Amino acid sequence: MPNSKSAEKRLRQNAVRRERNRAVKSAVKTQVKKVVSAIRDGNVELAETEYRAAAKQLDRAGAHRVIHKNAAARKKSRLQKQIKAAKKLSHLPDESLKCFLPWVHGASSPWIMLDMMSTLFAK
Repeated sequence: MPNSKSAEKRLRQNAVRRERNRAVKSAVKTQVKKVVSAIRDGNVELAETEYRAAAKQLDRAGAHRVIHKNAAARKKSRLQKQIKAAKKLSHLPDESLKCFLPWVHGASSPWIMLDMMSTLFAK
């Protein structure tokens, strides 16, 4: 328990800020999930639209120090990488190859899978 007036005020301020930060983090996570689900569904246009909204929220959260600005940049970079991989897969002629999209999301290097598939179509 706080022992002074200033400590009581600090406790109230911390409670308000904690709730605000939790709401911002939750909104960011929800927007990122929308991007990932659009990628998994193979809808690259929707993923790009959702990415723009996610990038804006990530930048704002980083600017207000809700999350670290480098963490925001890292999340944006990883989402862009997934969208780029999904674009490459979406232009392939066989619709059955879109089943690889969930794999690309969890891959440490989606380019390995894309190189393997490009060699299949080169023949």
